[in-house]
Formats: sequence, C-alpha cells, structure tokens
Amino acid sequence: MTILCEKAPAKINLSLDILAKRDDGYHDLRTVMASVSLCDELTVTLAPCQAGAERFTAAAEGVKGENLAARAAELFMRSNGISGWSADIQIEKRIPVSAGLGGGSSDAAAVLRALNGWRPMPPEGLAELALNLGSDVPYCLRGGVCLAQGRGEILSPLPPLPDCWIVLITPPVAVSTAEAFQLWDTLSPFHQEMARMSGNVFEAVIKLPEIEQIKQILLEAGAAEAMMSGSGSTVFGVFTDETEANKAFETLHIHFPKTFLATPV
Repeated sequence: MTILCEKAPAKINLSLDILAKRDDGYHDLRTVMASVSLCDELTVTLAPCQAGAERFTAAAEGVKGENLAARAAELFMRSNGISGWSADIQIEKRIPVSAGLGGGSSDAAAVLRALNGWRPMPPEGLAELALNLGSDVPYCLRGGVCLAQGRGEILSPLPPLPDCWIVLITPPVAVSTAEAFQLWDTLSPFHQEMARMSGNVFEAVIKLPEIEQIKQILLEAGAAEAMMSGSGSTVFGVFTDETEANKAFETLHIHFPKTFLATPV
C-alpha cells in the first residue's frame, strides 16, 4: 500500500473574457488566474490488486455523483499502462462547490501531481491528461499567476501578486458553469462588449443581487478591487492592509458563513 498526500489550492479569476465560441462547442477564453491559500487536502491510497480488478474511487463531504478526482486517477493509470493498482481518494473539502473557485479541477490536478510523483511521466503528457479532464485543470496543475488562453490550456506565467490579503465570500447560491456559457451566447454583440467593462464577463450574465451587494461591502471596507470569480457565485476582495482584510472577514462572516481569508500562493 502507498499513501500520497497533496494540497489543491483554490483559484480566482483576476480577469475573464470570452473571445468566441469554437466549432467544437467550447469557448476561446482570455483569463488571468491566481492560486490562493484556501485549499482542499487529498489523501490518495494506492493498493495492489489483480490486473483488471482496479477500482478508482473518491469521496468528499458535500460532493455527490461522479468525482473528477477519481477520473483523474483512472486516466493517469490507463494512459501510462499501469495495472494492478487501485486508488481510493479521500478529500478534505474546504473549497466551496460550484462557486467559481475551481475546486473540482484543482482536486483533479492534485491527483495528477501526486501520481506523477509516484510514477513520473513527461510534462507535456501530463498537461494533455489535464486538458482531457477539464478546461481549468491545466492551470490548476501549474498554479501561480498565469494568463490562460484557448480553452485554458495555453498558459503564460505572470509575475506573482504583491503581498495582499484576499477575502472570499460564497453566497448560498450555486451557479452552473455550462448554463453561464449558454447565457453568454444569447447576449447580443453590443451587450457582450458592455460586459467586458466589468473585468469578468460573467458578471453581466450571473445577475444575482448578492454579488453586487458583497462587492459594495468589500469596497467600502477598503478593498482595492472586488470581483466575482469565474462563473460565480464567489466574490473576492483584494486588500493591501491586513487589518482591513480581517475586519471585512469578520463582518461578512456573520452574514455569509462561507467566508474565507486567504493569501496568494
């Protein structure tokens, strides 16, 4: 038996633009993403078994249905011709689900990193596996601050964020990324151009009153910037003063239990 442990940091979108819908049904994106210290923690337990009897399972509190982490383990093993090993993945879930923070994608990327440490494969092959799992997984595999283009697989590293504190608030509303893209496609070219002025085009699509309310509270509390991450519903505020960040966290946590204080990683 082999036990592997890995952290899966959340990501925030510092900007997000949709350039066009592709012939394959995906969208060309241009987004800047950054990793933050809010993270899930994964334990991957590998157990020997008979070839052909492999099982790949993943469990996380609050996550129902198929788990992308289990798919990542199976894809890694099959792609590398590794048989005779089952994988059971336990996830200590801290990143809210369906919140625009890339939790599922980061979990899948963490599994790839853990297994790659056990049985290394070429970086380009690992990146290809990541893209097969989802558009955010290649970035989550790498982390840091990056400009992501194409479906999300074309990554250009950017300088790290300066010292700052990030308050993240997830209101009790789940957002479907697929539905957000569908709504974007229904906007007229004029309204798409207007949406680009917000920094995150999905803010023009996900019209939730909580989003604007939280942004206003963050800005009034001293945030240098406040924005929705991904397709939402998490809103984050970037603070240059730790005291102001702590006060904002304490204020918002009273009304929104899923409020977190993080730093760039």
